[in-house]
Amino acid sequence: MNKRLANPGSFAPPSPQQMEAHLLRTSPRGPSRLWMWLPLAVLTGSAALVVVAEQGSLQVLAWALLATVFVSLGVRARRLMDLQQEVGRVQELAMLRRFPQALRRGWRVLGKVRSPPELHARIVALLSHCLDEVRAYESAIVGYDFLIDRLPRDHPGSVQLTLQRALAQLATGQLTDADDALRRLRPMVGQRAGSPIGAAYQLVELVQRVRTNHFADAVAQADGLVDALRALGVEAGYGHGLMALCYYRLEPQGSGSDASPTALWWSRATALLEPGALVHHFPELAVVASHFHRSADWRRSESS
Repeated sequence: MNKRLANPGSFAPPSPQQMEAHLLRTSPRGPSRLWMWLPLAVLTGSAALVVVAEQGSLQVLAWALLATVFVSLGVRARRLMDLQQEVGRVQELAMLRRFPQALRRGWRVLGKVRSPPELHARIVALLSHCLDEVRAYESAIVGYDFLIDRLPRDHPGSVQLTLQRALAQLATGQLTDADDALRRLRPMVGQRAGSPIGAAYQLVELVQRVRTNHFADAVAQADGLVDALRALGVEAGYGHGLMALCYYRLEPQGSGSDASPTALWWSRATALLEPGALVHHFPELAVVASHFHRSADWRRSESS
């Protein structure tokens, strides 16, 4: 285990090697056939024994077996509920953007949810998302790969995870891998225009253009971007901020005007997300945030 991750007084995201080892160590496992069928077999046998038994001792044994089965099923159901609640707490921390705390708790919970596999997949997805948010992209990619390898390629979850992995790959300079993923997804995503998956694809394509300095190609798609990203909700602000950066790079001299495309797209971005959140997720937006911060300071000094 990553000792600093488990220590509440410190935080360090796991390395890719630590993430891979932890996933292998806690790989999901389904219940054995014996465990699946044994309660039913005992229940059936006990019920039959109750019906046919004439001696009191056999009746007592039959009812004891029935009680044992029901207690066992109750304990199993209670354990499942407890695990669901633990995973829910991790998800709640992630939704509150308390990513270090979510990672610490999720790291510990992962070993408890080897069964059922659905809960295991859910906690791995949460861990990968949190690692993405704290910029531990290489470790996040390990988590995404783990899940993608266990889903059909055209499964909606696989498509969404592949897009998230492509974003992480772009952040780490794995441009060829990200481009290959986008090419494979293009036919599938074309059928989901206007959906959250379609919007996520548009955002990843925009990030790709920014990371490869194809600002003019990005600007050429600006007219339909607001509608294309609408399904992302507040996260559409990332796309608006990136489009502001594209205009800023193409027209740095004119980008200070309040009527400029740069200012328009930046205002759209900051209407959805704080500048700090935009820069945290995409550090290249710092130059635009700094530009408009200086412009605001200048206007305040002029008015005073």
